Amino acid sequence: MLDTLIQMCPNVVQPYFVVIMNTLQKLLACPNVTISTNALSAVGALARVAGGGLTPYVPFCVGVVLDTITDQVSVSKRETAVRVLGDLAQHTGFVAQAYNGSCLLREK
Repeated sequence: MLDTLIQMCPNVVQPYFVVIMNTLQKLLACPNVTISTNALSAVGALARVAGGGLTPYVPFCVGVVLDTITDQVSVSKRETAVRVLGDLAQHTGFVAQAYNGSCLLREK
C-alpha cells in the first residue's frame, strides 16, 4: 500500500524520502515475507520518485535485491525484487556499478 501512496503522491513523498527509506531499510530485514515484499516494492516506487536522491541507499538496496533474487522462499518476492532492480537501475543511474560490484550478475 505504501508503494501506491508513493506513486500517487510523489510531491508529498519527495521531502520525506530519507525518513521513508530509513524505515524501509528496517522492514526489508523482516522475516515476514509479506512485509518484506511490500517494503521492497515501496523501495522501487521510491526510486521512481526520488531518482538520484536515492543514490546513497542503492548499494544496500541492490544487496538486498540480489539476496532476494537468489532466495527460494517466495516466487512473488523474487519477481518483486527483479522489478525493483530495474527501477533502481533505471531511475538512480546505478547500472554499471551494480554490474561490476556483483559476482552474481556477472556469472551468467
